[in-house]
Amino acid sequence: MEFYCKNAITNLILFVILSTFQSVNGQWMYPKESKVTKDVIINYEIIYDKPLTEAQKKEASFSDNIVVIFNTTKMKYNKIYPNRPNHSYFKILDYKSKLVYQVNDISKLAITHPFSPPKTATNSINATKTILGYTCEKATTTHQGKTKTLFFTKALGLRYCSHFNVDGFLLEYPGFSKKFGSYRVVAKTIHYKKLEPSFYNLDSYKTYTKEAYNTLKQERREQRIKKNLAHIGQPAKKFSLNSINGKRLATKKMLGEVIVLNFWFTTCPPCKKELPLLNKLKETYKNNPNVNFIALANDPEYKLAPFLRQHKFDYDIIAEARFVAEKYGVSSYPTNIVVDKEGLIQAFETGYKSDIFERLKYQIDKVLDSQK
Repeated sequence: MEFYCKNAITNLILFVILSTFQSVNGQWMYPKESKVTKDVIINYEIIYDKPLTEAQKKEASFSDNIVVIFNTTKMKYNKIYPNRPNHSYFKILDYKSKLVYQVNDISKLAITHPFSPPKTATNSINATKTILGYTCEKATTTHQGKTKTLFFTKALGLRYCSHFNVDGFLLEYPGFSKKFGSYRVVAKTIHYKKLEPSFYNLDSYKTYTKEAYNTLKQERREQRIKKNLAHIGQPAKKFSLNSINGKRLATKKMLGEVIVLNFWFTTCPPCKKELPLLNKLKETYKNNPNVNFIALANDPEYKLAPFLRQHKFDYDIIAEARFVAEKYGVSSYPTNIVVDKEGLIQAFETGYKSDIFERLKYQIDKVLDSQK
Protein backbone atom coordinates (compact mmCIF):
# COMPACT_ATOMS: atom_id res chain seq x y z
CA MET A 1 0.00 0.00 0.00
CA GLU A 2 2.82 2.35 0.92
CA PHE A 3 4.48 1.65 -2.46
CA TYR A 4 1.34 2.64 -4.40
CA CYS A 5 0.88 5.80 -2.31
CA LYS A 6 4.46 6.85 -2.99
CA ASN A 7 3.94 6.17 -6.70
CA ALA A 8 0.74 8.20 -6.71
CA ILE A 9 2.47 11.12 -4.97
CA THR A 10 5.42 10.88 -7.37
CA ASN A 11 3.09 10.83 -10.39
CA LEU A 12 1.20 13.85 -9.03
CA ILE A 13 4.44 15.79 -8.59
CA LEU A 14 5.54 14.84 -12.11
CA PHE A 15 2.17 15.92 -13.48
CA VAL A 16 2.46 19.31 -11.81
CA ILE A 17 6.05 19.77 -13.06
CA LEU A 18 5.18 18.73 -16.61
CA SER A 19 2.07 20.91 -16.62
CA THR A 20 4.14 23.88 -15.51
CA PHE A 21 6.79 23.13 -18.15
CA GLN A 22 4.10 22.82 -20.82
CA SER A 23 2.53 26.14 -19.86
CA VAL A 24 5.87 27.95 -20.11
CA ASN A 25 7.62 26.05 -22.92
CA GLY A 26 4.83 24.37 -24.88
CA GLN A 27 2.12 27.01 -25.35
CA TRP A 28 2.61 29.00 -28.55
CA MET A 29 -0.86 30.50 -29.06
CA TYR A 30 -3.12 32.52 -26.76
CA PRO A 31 -6.52 32.66 -28.51
CA LYS A 32 -8.38 33.71 -25.35
CA GLU A 33 -6.11 36.69 -24.70
CA SER A 34 -5.77 37.66 -28.38
CA LYS A 35 -7.05 41.03 -29.59
CA VAL A 36 -5.93 40.39 -33.18
CA THR A 37 -8.64 40.60 -35.87
CA LYS A 38 -6.45 41.55 -38.86
CA ASP A 39 -2.89 40.86 -39.93
CA VAL A 40 -0.42 42.79 -37.81
CA ILE A 41 2.76 44.46 -39.08
CA ILE A 42 5.32 45.42 -36.44
CA ASN A 43 8.50 47.28 -37.26
CA TYR A 44 11.32 46.85 -34.75
CA GLU A 45 14.34 49.13 -34.53
CA ILE A 46 17.71 47.66 -33.56
CA ILE A 47 19.43 50.12 -31.21
CA TYR A 48 23.10 49.42 -30.49
CA ASP A 49 24.46 50.20 -27.02
CA LYS A 50 27.61 51.79 -28.45
CA PRO A 51 27.59 54.19 -31.42
CA LEU A 52 28.75 52.45 -34.59
CA THR A 53 31.26 53.95 -37.00
CA GLU A 54 30.25 54.77 -40.56
CA ALA A 55 32.46 51.89 -41.72
CA GLN A 56 30.59 49.45 -39.44
CA LYS A 57 27.25 50.69 -40.77
CA LYS A 58 28.41 49.81 -44.29
CA GLU A 59 29.27 46.20 -43.46
CA ALA A 60 27.19 43.44 -45.01
CA SER A 61 26.25 41.99 -41.60
CA PHE A 62 24.92 45.33 -40.27
CA SER A 63 21.19 45.34 -39.57
CA ASP A 64 19.06 48.10 -38.08
CA ASN A 65 15.53 46.85 -38.58
CA ILE A 66 13.28 43.78 -38.17
CA VAL A 67 9.80 43.42 -39.66
CA VAL A 68 7.35 40.87 -38.22
CA ILE A 69 4.02 40.25 -39.97
CA PHE A 70 1.46 37.82 -38.57
CA ASN A 71 -2.14 36.74 -38.21
CA THR A 72 -3.68 34.34 -35.70
CA THR A 73 -1.72 31.28 -36.89
CA LYS A 74 1.22 32.33 -39.09
CA MET A 75 4.12 34.76 -38.98
CA LYS A 76 6.67 36.12 -41.43
CA TYR A 77 9.95 37.30 -39.88
CA ASN A 78 12.38 39.40 -41.92
CA LYS A 79 15.62 40.91 -40.62
CA ILE A 80 16.65 43.83 -42.82
CA TYR A 81 20.26 44.22 -44.02
CA PRO A 82 20.54 47.60 -45.80
CA ASN A 83 23.91 46.73 -47.35
CA ARG A 84 22.66 43.49 -48.88
CA PRO A 85 20.28 44.56 -51.67
CA ASN A 86 19.98 40.97 -52.86
CA HIS A 87 19.30 39.50 -49.42
CA SER A 88 16.46 37.04 -49.93
CA TYR A 89 16.12 35.11 -46.67
CA PHE A 90 13.16 35.20 -44.31
CA LYS A 91 11.27 32.88 -41.94
CA ILE A 92 7.70 31.65 -41.92
CA LEU A 93 6.42 30.33 -38.58
CA ASP A 94 3.36 28.08 -38.72
CA TYR A 95 1.86 28.03 -35.23
CA LYS A 96 -0.65 25.28 -35.99
CA SER A 97 1.93 22.76 -37.16
CA LYS A 98 4.64 24.27 -34.91
CA LEU A 99 7.10 24.37 -37.81
CA VAL A 100 9.64 27.01 -38.80
CA TYR A 101 10.44 27.48 -42.51
CA GLN A 102 13.83 29.04 -43.35
CA VAL A 103 13.18 30.48 -46.80
CA ASN A 104 15.46 31.52 -49.65
CA ASP A 105 13.28 33.58 -51.98
CA ILE A 106 15.73 33.46 -54.92
CA SER A 107 16.25 29.70 -55.01
CA LYS A 108 12.61 29.11 -53.94
CA LEU A 109 13.81 26.79 -51.21
CA ALA A 110 12.34 26.30 -47.72
CA ILE A 111 14.07 24.29 -44.97
CA THR A 112 11.77 23.27 -42.15
CA HIS A 113 12.30 22.23 -38.54
CA PRO A 114 10.06 22.03 -35.45
CA PHE A 115 9.68 24.89 -32.98
CA SER A 116 12.40 24.71 -30.34
CA PRO A 117 11.87 25.40 -26.63
CA PRO A 118 13.60 28.71 -25.82
CA LYS A 119 16.83 28.13 -23.93
CA THR A 120 17.64 31.52 -22.39
CA ALA A 121 16.30 31.73 -18.83
CA THR A 122 14.37 34.79 -17.66
CA ASN A 123 12.94 36.04 -14.37
CA SER A 124 9.49 37.60 -14.20
CA ILE A 125 9.30 41.04 -12.59
CA ASN A 126 6.16 42.51 -11.06
CA ALA A 127 6.07 45.54 -13.34
CA THR A 128 4.47 46.58 -16.63
CA LYS A 129 5.15 48.93 -19.53
CA THR A 130 2.86 50.08 -22.35
CA ILE A 131 4.30 49.57 -25.83
CA LEU A 132 2.32 50.38 -28.99
CA GLY A 133 -0.86 50.46 -26.91
CA TYR A 134 -0.32 47.03 -25.30
CA THR A 135 0.32 46.49 -21.61
CA CYS A 136 3.46 44.37 -21.41
CA GLU A 137 4.83 42.27 -18.61
CA LYS A 138 8.46 42.69 -17.63
CA ALA A 139 11.20 40.08 -17.29
CA THR A 140 14.95 40.14 -16.91
CA THR A 141 17.78 37.97 -18.18
CA THR A 142 21.54 37.97 -17.71
CA HIS A 143 24.16 38.26 -20.44
CA GLN A 144 27.89 38.50 -19.72
CA GLY A 145 27.10 39.33 -16.10
CA LYS A 146 24.76 42.21 -16.97
CA THR A 147 21.01 42.30 -16.35
CA LYS A 148 18.88 42.94 -19.43
CA THR A 149 15.15 43.67 -19.56
CA LEU A 150 12.41 42.27 -21.79
CA PHE A 151 8.77 43.24 -22.29
CA PHE A 152 6.08 40.95 -23.69
CA THR A 153 2.30 40.55 -23.99
CA LYS A 154 -0.21 37.78 -24.67
CA ALA A 155 -2.65 40.21 -26.25
CA LEU A 156 -1.18 39.63 -29.72
CA GLY A 157 -2.25 36.00 -29.60
CA LEU A 158 1.06 34.34 -30.46
CA ARG A 159 4.27 33.55 -28.67
CA TYR A 160 7.17 35.39 -30.29
CA CYS A 161 10.04 34.89 -27.90
CA SER A 162 13.26 34.65 -29.96
CA HIS A 163 15.41 32.41 -27.72
CA PHE A 164 14.07 33.83 -24.43
CA ASN A 165 11.87 31.76 -22.12
CA VAL A 166 8.97 34.19 -21.81
CA ASP A 167 5.28 33.46 -22.12
CA GLY A 168 4.14 36.00 -24.70
CA PHE A 169 4.98 38.19 -27.68
CA LEU A 170 8.18 40.20 -27.27
CA LEU A 171 7.94 43.91 -28.03
CA GLU A 172 11.30 44.82 -26.51
CA TYR A 173 14.29 42.55 -25.92
CA PRO A 174 18.10 42.48 -25.86
CA GLY A 175 20.52 41.03 -28.41
CA PHE A 176 24.22 40.63 -29.02
CA SER A 177 26.45 40.72 -32.10
CA LYS A 178 30.09 39.62 -32.09
CA LYS A 179 30.87 42.43 -34.53
CA PHE A 180 28.74 45.25 -33.16
CA GLY A 181 28.22 44.36 -29.49
CA SER A 182 25.05 44.54 -27.41
CA TYR A 183 21.82 46.05 -28.69
CA ARG A 184 18.11 46.34 -27.98
CA VAL A 185 15.29 45.39 -30.32
CA VAL A 186 12.39 47.79 -29.75
CA ALA A 187 8.97 47.74 -31.44
CA LYS A 188 8.48 51.20 -32.94
CA THR A 189 5.41 51.03 -35.17
CA ILE A 190 2.39 48.78 -35.59
CA HIS A 191 -0.12 48.59 -38.44
CA TYR A 192 -3.22 46.48 -38.96
CA LYS A 193 -4.13 45.30 -42.44
CA LYS A 194 -6.07 42.41 -43.96
CA LEU A 195 -3.63 40.47 -46.14
CA GLU A 196 -4.40 37.68 -48.55
CA PRO A 197 -3.78 34.19 -47.08
CA SER A 198 -1.33 33.62 -49.97
CA PHE A 199 1.02 36.11 -48.33
CA TYR A 200 2.24 33.30 -46.04
CA ASN A 201 1.94 30.60 -48.70
CA LEU A 202 5.00 28.52 -49.64
CA ASP A 203 3.35 26.25 -52.23
CA SER A 204 5.73 27.44 -54.97
CA TYR A 205 8.81 26.57 -52.88
CA LYS A 206 10.68 23.29 -52.64
CA THR A 207 10.42 22.23 -49.00
CA TYR A 208 12.85 19.93 -47.20
CA THR A 209 13.29 18.92 -43.59
CA LYS A 210 16.65 19.96 -42.20
CA GLU A 211 17.82 16.34 -42.21
CA ALA A 212 16.70 15.72 -45.81
CA TYR A 213 18.35 18.93 -46.98
CA ASN A 214 21.64 18.04 -45.27
CA THR A 215 21.55 14.67 -47.06
CA LEU A 216 20.84 16.45 -50.35
CA LYS A 217 23.73 18.88 -49.78
CA GLN A 218 26.09 15.99 -49.10
CA GLU A 219 25.00 14.25 -52.29
CA ARG A 220 25.48 17.46 -54.28
CA ARG A 221 28.88 18.00 -52.69
CA GLU A 222 29.98 14.53 -53.74
CA GLN A 223 28.66 15.10 -57.27
CA ARG A 224 30.48 18.45 -57.45
CA ILE A 225 33.75 16.86 -56.34
CA LYS A 226 33.42 14.15 -59.00
CA LYS A 227 32.61 16.80 -61.61
CA ASN A 228 35.60 18.92 -60.58
CA LEU A 229 37.94 15.93 -60.64
CA ALA A 230 36.79 15.14 -64.18
CA HIS A 231 38.36 18.43 -65.33
CA ILE A 232 41.83 17.54 -64.01
CA GLY A 233 44.24 16.72 -66.82
CA GLN A 234 41.91 18.08 -69.51
CA PRO A 235 43.11 20.73 -71.98
CA ALA A 236 42.13 24.23 -70.91
CA LYS A 237 39.90 26.13 -73.33
CA LYS A 238 41.79 28.82 -75.21
CA PHE A 239 40.69 32.44 -75.45
CA SER A 240 42.15 35.73 -76.61
CA LEU A 241 40.44 38.77 -75.03
CA ASN A 242 41.25 42.26 -73.83
CA SER A 243 41.27 43.11 -70.14
CA ILE A 244 39.39 46.18 -68.93
CA ASN A 245 42.78 47.95 -68.96
CA GLY A 246 43.32 47.14 -72.64
CA LYS A 247 45.85 44.32 -72.13
CA ARG A 248 45.57 41.48 -74.64
CA LEU A 249 45.30 38.15 -72.84
CA ALA A 250 45.85 35.24 -75.22
CA THR A 251 46.18 31.91 -73.44
CA LYS A 252 47.70 30.29 -76.55
CA LYS A 253 50.71 32.58 -76.15
CA MET A 254 50.96 31.60 -72.46
CA LEU A 255 51.95 27.99 -73.17
CA GLY A 256 55.04 27.31 -71.08
CA GLU A 257 53.62 29.48 -68.31
CA VAL A 258 51.15 28.90 -65.46
CA ILE A 259 47.68 30.42 -65.75
CA VAL A 260 45.44 31.02 -62.72
CA LEU A 261 41.82 31.74 -63.62
CA ASN A 262 39.06 33.13 -61.44
CA PHE A 263 35.40 33.15 -62.55
CA TRP A 264 33.24 35.61 -60.62
CA PHE A 265 30.66 38.41 -60.67
CA THR A 266 30.22 41.56 -58.59
CA THR A 267 27.00 40.64 -56.74
CA CYS A 268 28.34 37.23 -55.64
CA PRO A 269 29.03 37.47 -51.87
CA PRO A 270 31.50 34.52 -51.73
CA CYS A 271 33.35 35.95 -54.75
CA LYS A 272 33.75 39.24 -52.92
CA LYS A 273 34.78 37.47 -49.72
CA GLU A 274 37.73 35.70 -51.32
CA LEU A 275 39.22 38.81 -53.01
CA PRO A 276 41.76 39.54 -50.23
CA LEU A 277 43.01 35.94 -50.45
CA LEU A 278 43.34 36.15 -54.23
CA ASN A 279 45.19 39.47 -53.96
CA LYS A 280 47.53 37.84 -51.46
CA LEU A 281 48.13 35.02 -53.95
CA LYS A 282 48.92 37.47 -56.76
CA GLU A 283 51.30 39.35 -54.48
CA THR A 284 53.11 36.09 -53.65
CA TYR A 285 54.09 35.60 -57.30
CA LYS A 286 54.58 39.24 -58.30
CA ASN A 287 58.26 38.57 -59.15
CA ASN A 288 57.49 35.52 -61.27
CA PRO A 289 56.56 36.56 -64.84
CA ASN A 290 55.62 32.96 -65.68
CA VAL A 291 52.49 32.96 -63.48
CA ASN A 292 49.49 34.76 -64.99
CA PHE A 293 46.39 35.76 -63.00
CA ILE A 294 43.20 36.35 -64.98
CA ALA A 295 39.74 37.10 -63.55
CA LEU A 296 36.81 36.51 -65.90
CA ALA A 297 33.77 38.48 -64.76
CA ASN A 298 30.20 38.00 -65.92
CA ASP A 299 29.55 41.73 -65.51
CA PRO A 300 29.90 44.44 -68.16
CA GLU A 301 32.66 46.98 -67.62
CA TYR A 302 30.31 49.77 -66.50
CA LYS A 303 29.31 47.62 -63.51
CA LEU A 304 32.87 46.53 -62.79
CA ALA A 305 34.24 50.08 -62.61
CA PRO A 306 32.33 51.27 -59.50
CA PHE A 307 32.80 47.90 -57.81
CA LEU A 308 36.58 47.99 -58.31
CA ARG A 309 36.79 51.50 -56.89
CA GLN A 310 35.47 50.05 -53.65
CA HIS A 311 37.09 46.59 -53.76
CA LYS A 312 40.69 45.96 -54.74
CA PHE A 313 41.27 43.11 -57.18
CA ASP A 314 44.80 42.75 -58.58
CA TYR A 315 44.15 40.16 -61.30
CA ASP A 316 43.91 41.13 -64.98
CA ILE A 317 40.13 41.43 -65.36
CA ILE A 318 38.06 40.56 -68.42
CA ALA A 319 34.48 41.85 -68.59
CA GLU A 320 31.42 40.02 -69.96
CA ALA A 321 33.19 36.65 -69.98
CA ARG A 322 30.26 34.40 -69.15
CA PHE A 323 30.74 32.59 -72.47
CA VAL A 324 34.25 31.58 -71.34
CA ALA A 325 32.80 30.25 -68.09
CA GLU A 326 30.38 28.14 -70.13
CA LYS A 327 33.28 26.74 -72.19
CA TYR A 328 34.99 25.67 -68.97
CA GLY A 329 31.82 24.12 -67.57
CA VAL A 330 31.63 26.61 -64.71
CA SER A 331 28.23 26.39 -63.02
CA SER A 332 28.94 27.77 -59.53
CA TYR A 333 30.79 30.83 -58.31
CA PRO A 334 33.49 31.57 -57.50
CA THR A 335 35.49 29.00 -59.48
CA ASN A 336 39.30 28.99 -59.46
CA ILE A 337 41.37 27.03 -61.99
CA VAL A 338 45.11 26.38 -62.32
CA VAL A 339 46.43 25.58 -65.80
CA ASP A 340 49.93 24.12 -66.15
CA LYS A 341 52.64 24.94 -68.73
CA GLU A 342 51.30 22.31 -71.10
CA GLY A 343 47.86 23.93 -71.08
CA LEU A 344 46.28 21.23 -68.92
CA ILE A 345 43.97 21.87 -65.96
CA GLN A 346 45.59 20.87 -62.66
CA ALA A 347 43.14 22.42 -60.18
CA PHE A 348 39.41 23.14 -60.39
CA GLU A 349 38.03 24.65 -57.17
CA THR A 350 34.39 25.73 -56.86
CA GLY A 351 32.72 27.80 -54.14
CA TYR A 352 34.25 29.90 -51.38
CA LYS A 353 36.92 28.17 -49.32
CA SER A 354 38.66 29.86 -46.41
CA ASP A 355 41.89 28.11 -47.42
CA ILE A 356 41.71 28.98 -51.12
CA PHE A 357 45.08 30.77 -50.88
CA GLU A 358 46.77 27.62 -49.59
CA ARG A 359 44.98 25.38 -52.10
CA LEU A 360 45.93 27.45 -55.13
CA LYS A 361 49.47 28.17 -53.93
CA TYR A 362 50.07 24.45 -53.42
CA GLN A 363 48.93 23.68 -56.97
CA ILE A 364 50.92 26.54 -58.51
CA ASP A 365 54.10 25.51 -56.67
CA LYS A 366 53.51 21.88 -57.60
CA VAL A 367 53.27 22.81 -61.29
CA LEU A 368 56.32 25.10 -61.12
CA ASP A 369 58.41 22.45 -59.33
CA SER A 370 57.40 19.58 -61.62
CA GLN A 371 57.93 21.45 -64.85
CA LYS A 372 61.24 23.22 -64.29
